[in-house]
Amino acid sequence: MVLEGRYVLRINDLDMELGAGREFVIPRGARISGRFTAGTRTIHAFGGRKFERANASGARTHA
Repeated sequence: MVLEGRYVLRINDLDMELGAGREFVIPRGARISGRFTAGTRTIHAFGGRKFERANASGARTHA
């Protein structure tokens, strides 16, 4: 997830630009790298389980 700034994710030889507020779930086995501009803040989470997120109504959804 990009908190602020700009992050370019390279996944399987394709570039995807992510700005503030954007996130991307990387599929297992994908070849990845990335680059960013100065001042960019990101959160990287790693794990094997799917995560749950509360939507606007408070209900849990699976991603």
